[in-house]
Amino acid sequence: MIFKLKGFSSNASNQISLFLWVWFGQLISNVGTQLTLFALGVVVYQHSQSVTQFAGMTLAIYLPPILLTPLAGYLTDRYPRRWIMILSDTGSMAGILILSGLLQWENTASWQVYGLLGFSSACNSFHVPAYLAATTLMVPKTFLSRANGLVLVSHSLAQLSAPFAAGWLILSLGLPGLVLLDCLSFLFMLIILITVRFPEITNTKPSSSHFSYYLLVNETIKGWQYIRQRPGLLALLLLMGMVYATLGVTEVLFTPLILSFATAKELGFLLSMAGGGWLVGSLIVSLWRNPPSFVLPIIGGIALQGWLLWGVGVDGIVKSFPIFIIGIFSYSLVCPIILGFSQTIWQKQVEVSVQGQVFATRLAIEWSFRLFALGLAGWLADSVFEPFFQGDHWLLDQVAWLLGRGAGRGIAYLLSVMGFLNLLAAIASYRYSPLLKLDRQISH
Repeated sequence: MIFKLKGFSSNASNQISLFLWVWFGQLISNVGTQLTLFALGVVVYQHSQSVTQFAGMTLAIYLPPILLTPLAGYLTDRYPRRWIMILSDTGSMAGILILSGLLQWENTASWQVYGLLGFSSACNSFHVPAYLAATTLMVPKTFLSRANGLVLVSHSLAQLSAPFAAGWLILSLGLPGLVLLDCLSFLFMLIILITVRFPEITNTKPSSSHFSYYLLVNETIKGWQYIRQRPGLLALLLLMGMVYATLGVTEVLFTPLILSFATAKELGFLLSMAGGGWLVGSLIVSLWRNPPSFVLPIIGGIALQGWLLWGVGVDGIVKSFPIFIIGIFSYSLVCPIILGFSQTIWQKQVEVSVQGQVFATRLAIEWSFRLFALGLAGWLADSVFEPFFQGDHWLLDQVAWLLGRGAGRGIAYLLSVMGFLNLLAAIASYRYSPLLKLDRQISH
């Protein structure tokens, strides 16, 4: 497999070819990982028959990266990023192997499942800042946006193909067979990482001082101060916090909303449409060379998502299946555009020598928004919004003609509230000049 590129200098072509090799290895590994995670979820639920334990898997996967990204950023700015990716992926694979072995026994304890999933996720948290920072060095600045689009393509392909493939393969191969496929995909990616050589910044050296908790906290504070001193980047961080919070809410509420008026088969179809929209959006980012603006598509995409979610609150709209198909496809399509262009801005605005720490601080904050929304959305839906729309009182009588009443309407209205907040965030961002000036500070 040889990558050849036209329209670039020989040196730039070599840089992009290096990135494409790494990207292809990550794509194969991502598919293998998603196969295993899907199978683990099925096996854990079959063993425990507990929704709570199944939900605990989500927490075990999301929480470690938030806690460990400051350390990951500290290491990324001081040690070779290629080796950080190699070691983190090796540790993550080891955790999955041990867990899959334990699940072959009927008496696997829930703390063992959470602990090993958490260990695998913790190892993977070192991979993300290193990969993002290494991408800045591997490709020319004019190719950064398209490179970020390709990264999103690999994730969307894995998310789209793995559940379908795993649903069939788990019947024929079982969990051990899927884990074996994951191991083979990991070895393929590992061979590529060992074979290639990343460009490294010349001043990346281990600190002469002894590592300590105080030093890590100080480095984390520096990452936050770097962002806080730049109003445009701080505004972008807060805006993306809203995006991640909305993703967390929709992740929790989408399935129960659809099942309140549709069948499981229709839910599967809508999830496929969402995956297709994400893939199309990722391809748009990867093919859109040198867009005239990076900030305006982000703001426009958030406004569109807000408008689509706002419409969910209208009873007649959400129960019109063709309209819902168009809405979910459109919502998913703009997600990669928002995320990809945001990542490009960070890569172009932040000095290479501190990208590890700054990216780690930024990712920890963004993921915290998502985790907080994940935890809050279920409680709000069950304890506040659903009881209101299933009650019998004067206030509901006044709005039921538009918002409806009964099961699922509280969830729909909560999503509508999130849509309204997204619209407000987009309007405020469009009127905030330091954020808009980020485009003028970027050399396309």
